[in-house]
Amino acid sequence: MAKKTTGTDLVKWEEKFANIARENAKNVKVSQGKFLSFKSGQMSFNGEEIEDNELRCVIVGWAYHNAYYDPSVRYDPKNPQSPLCYATATSEEELVPHEEAPEKQASACLGCPLNEFGTAATGRGKACKNGIRLALIAEDDMNDPSSAEVVYAAIPTKSIKNWLIYVTRELRDKVGRPSWAVVTSMKCTPDAESQFKITFRNEELIENSKLFDPLEKLWESTMEGIDFPYQKQEKVEKPKKGKPQKFARR
Repeated sequence: MAKKTTGTDLVKWEEKFANIARENAKNVKVSQGKFLSFKSGQMSFNGEEIEDNELRCVIVGWAYHNAYYDPSVRYDPKNPQSPLCYATATSEEELVPHEEAPEKQASACLGCPLNEFGTAATGRGKACKNGIRLALIAEDDMNDPSSAEVVYAAIPTKSIKNWLIYVTRELRDKVGRPSWAVVTSMKCTPDAESQFKITFRNEELIENSKLFDPLEKLWESTMEGIDFPYQKQEKVEKPKKGKPQKFARR
């Protein structure tokens, strides 16, 4: 736990936190990086399972992320493929296909036919999968943000609402802080509808004011590159009829 700091310094930061929290959440409506895995509803990192499926961390960046995969290519977790088209931005209105997307499907995500409900191959969902890209550091690393390893998490469609409620109602409205000024518990739990869901809980406020400047700088630097592209891959050939599909979509 970080050492507590009191006095005028903390008061000044609390005022700044409220402004930052409002700015970071103003657009909310109620790979090159290393990613956490939620495969089969088990949270893991670098092949090691995270105890109790729960991680205490500091969120140092987040953005909306859309990805459209080739519908003719069957998903195979052992042979992941990058999406044909994808976009990352801090607001849904700013989402446009990344310049390195192999096959851009529209000039912007808003108005793209593949980003409409009912376009998925099965069910009533969207052909383009909407999600949230989070950037985080482990709680143990927050005392030295400048050398902390930033890890990413792809929050799936069914858990977007949980994140948006957390960053607005829990952080902005209740404590007036941005996500990088609190310790967050991120938990993966079973879900009957979507196999698993990701939930968020504010564990504690970071009260050591000496950490605020480096954490804010880490947020700024992370946000500058949070729209990093997927690793380039050779184009996957569509399987011929009667032949087994060998390639995955992600």
